[in-house]
Formats: sequence, C-alpha cells, structure tokens
Amino acid sequence: MGNSKCGLGAYDGANSHFNKHAKEIMDTLGKKSYNLKEYIDDANYIIKNGQYTPELNGYVKFMEEKVMQNMVS
Repeated sequence: MGNSKCGLGAYDGANSHFNKHAKEIMDTLGKKSYNLKEYIDDANYIIKNGQYTPELNGYVKFMEEKVMQNMVS
C-alpha cells in the first residue's frame, strides 16, 4: 500500500481497522461496495482535509466534499 500520510497503508492492523469502520464510511458515501484501498485513500483524504478534535480522538467535518462528489456522479 505504500507510505500513506497517516501510515495506515503500512499499518499491520489496517485490515481490522477497515473491518471496524468500512461500513460506516461506505454508508456515508452511499457506496454499495468498498475495499481496503478505497478505505485507505479516504482515510488519507480525511486526515488531509478534516478537522481533528483531540477530545473525540477523531476527525469531524471531513466527508462533505466526498459525499457531494458522490451525489453528483
């Protein structure tokens, strides 16, 4: 998977992380199928464009552009 910005591509637990979160992201994007490569690409997009909130230990306000792109296509 190469060196992703977040290191998720090289992360040994990427598959289990994908299994934990893929359905939620897939539903948010309105996709009927989703794979690990797409998940890593989307995770890197979120890290690059999202707003990290330490209190939640996660990103908020991150998928708006991707959701809009998916609705148009």
